[in-house]
Amino acid sequence: MCALGCGASADGTTAAAIRVVPAEVGLFGHEVVELHLPTPRLPARPKPVVRVAGALAYDVVWVSPDVLRVTVQGAPQPGPADVVVEIGETRLETPGALRYRPPREPALGRLIATGGSLTEGVHDTTVDVDGQTTAAAAVIARQAGAYLPLPLVPRGIIPGYTAASFRHDCTVATEPDIAGFLDSLLDPATGEYSVRRGRIDPDIEAFNVAIGGETLADQREGGAGAKSVLENLTWNVDASSPIVGPPVPQIGRVKALAAGASHSTILSLDLASNDVLGSLSTNDTGFSLETITPPEQFRKDAEVILGELAALPAEVFIADIPYVDFKPDFQDHLARMRARGKDADGAVAALRARTDALNAILAEVGGRFRNIHVLPIAARVKEIARDGVVVGGERLDVSRFGGLLGFDDTHFTRTGYALVADYFIQQMNQILGTSIPAPDVEAIHAADPQSPSALRALGFSCKKP
Repeated sequence: MCALGCGASADGTTAAAIRVVPAEVGLFGHEVVELHLPTPRLPARPKPVVRVAGALAYDVVWVSPDVLRVTVQGAPQPGPADVVVEIGETRLETPGALRYRPPREPALGRLIATGGSLTEGVHDTTVDVDGQTTAAAAVIARQAGAYLPLPLVPRGIIPGYTAASFRHDCTVATEPDIAGFLDSLLDPATGEYSVRRGRIDPDIEAFNVAIGGETLADQREGGAGAKSVLENLTWNVDASSPIVGPPVPQIGRVKALAAGASHSTILSLDLASNDVLGSLSTNDTGFSLETITPPEQFRKDAEVILGELAALPAEVFIADIPYVDFKPDFQDHLARMRARGKDADGAVAALRARTDALNAILAEVGGRFRNIHVLPIAARVKEIARDGVVVGGERLDVSRFGGLLGFDDTHFTRTGYALVADYFIQQMNQILGTSIPAPDVEAIHAADPQSPSALRALGFSCKKP
């Protein structure tokens, strides 16, 4: 069968080509384009399968009989890329139909992201394509025009909070059925679980290898339980692989990826934050610092992880650990402590002192290496938690439904992630002498479904204008 739109034919004529609008996108990809096909006489079913630069496009929609709207992924190299459309037995292919722009900064053409859920792109307790492509690591890659392939998760695979989870007074009406996550990976045709069902494009080698909940020790040794499932979902592209395989240390994946290039840039918004977040395992009478990684163990883990990163041909940018007591759910816990006559202020002081101690270790160990840059994002988060920030004419803060934290009281909204990305970019430009443009936070906020004004329009009353 001769593919339509595949170039010159046997008699020397040129078959009609797929026309892509716009014809050029950034190296990071995840941009919407239209594919104008050479013939409108195509079957409506089955659903088209579109590949650009070898990667599956997603959110594929017919907008007319001969036009498809799709979102393309990125490409490892700039330049022309082939576009292939398959609809049943029909195959359309046009070499070089879409062009990927060179990175804005040649030294930042290839990014690797590592750490925990903030780097992974978690939002509202879930991880999916919407969060992964709007989280800070993705914003940085988009602004730099850099290649950062993502382990895209389809919507609905991992349940999370939505606006429907809340009453109009902003109290929780229904909790997400996290326990049902594994059911999404069950293949009804075989009766077996498959990690491939949890990926939009399971054959993409992901460069964002961050795993929600992983501590420095987990990154050294590999996670257990749910973390192991996420590791396999993120890294495994073998259809026969179990959903819970042997531990695969995250640092090992980072080293393998960095070894494949002469130079990479490594990012982490939360390399060590989960070493503190364990302190939020609270009850109604108080909380224990015992759930935070002890300083002596933290130092050992930091020396291993940062030492491994320092040995790579890469510049490494990692955030320090913000205070976590500003989170709305933790504020609720402190209120319960005070109602029971407990020393909530003393608990906060102890938590902050321990966080300061771990940050001092992180800065001291990181300071030994020329290519390790520990960014003081904790100070910026403290300022915003205290003063808020005005975006789009709205004052945003870290209270519940305040515009910066999502429905789970922990992970950022799109606007919150954009502000974190903006801070990272400022620091990277200062350290590297680069000129990565700042993200348009105002535009991101205007389209953010969790801005205070958007939530008020849905009837939520807890955040006043």
